Amino acid sequence: MKSVKDNFESIFKSYYSYNETDAYRLIKSNALKRFLNQWTDDDIVNPVWNYESFTKYEGQDLFYCTFTADNGKYYYMVLRYDGRNNGGLGKIRYSETPYYYDLKSSIDEIKDKLSETELDLSSTVASRAQLVDIDKNSFDEVILFKDDDGNSYACYLETFKIVKM
Repeated sequence: MKSVKDNFESIFKSYYSYNETDAYRLIKSNALKRFLNQWTDDDIVNPVWNYESFTKYEGQDLFYCTFTADNGKYYYMVLRYDGRNNGGLGKIRYSETPYYYDLKSSIDEIKDKLSETELDLSSTVASRAQLVDIDKNSFDEVILFKDDDGNSYACYLETFKIVKM
């Protein structure tokens, strides 16, 4: 039987499985580091990617990575990867957050709440998603958790509230 630690290692592995992709290699390239300065406002000085947070949005050609800056604030950026013509990443948007909006950095707040769900943690996988409210023209950053039994939950990163889908 798997330990709780092993279960979360499996969840981490599914969530961060995109670190072998062309998009990941591109974001880590020196050429892209200079674009981070160009893609952000002037008050964000010396932004630095947090490569460990790199992941893909479920069902989309969008990727996600957090970064910090000299102002001590946290941010995330949504990027689109185009694999044609030697590939390229482009900024969709970025946003300031009160802390890293990332699975590993938030696991202490998430793991107890996950254990209260119907998820079979031994078969649970995680992925990044945005839940869009068309009426309010807004969206929430979430981590989706799904298991082999068909259970599905969303963890809202703003509040760590976990909702059955």
